[in-house]
Amino acid sequence: MKDDVTPATKRDLRELETALKRDVRNVETALKRDVRKLEIALKRDVQNQFQEFEKRIRRHFEVVLEDYRHDLAGVNHDEIEAMKDRQRNHEQRIATLERSAGMVTH
Repeated sequence: MKDDVTPATKRDLRELETALKRDVRNVETALKRDVRKLEIALKRDVQNQFQEFEKRIRRHFEVVLEDYRHDLAGVNHDEIEAMKDRQRNHEQRIATLERSAGMVTH
């Protein structure tokens, strides 16, 4: 087309169609490239969030585990002390029984 008043020929229309198809392909290619970049960024973001979540879960687990360890150590200590008290009590009872029976005590 030479100017706005000259009628379009079939050739002009074919050239316009070819140019439009090329432009559509270029836009489609650019959109596909942008979508791929977004997919990569989204995947990276999800991976980062998952890693952060994993770190938080591990920290929480370690804290809970340490609390349990501490609690068990306390329970173990208390049980040992109770056993020592029972042993002392038994030793006193045995000594009392030995004295009552007239046996030699240590």
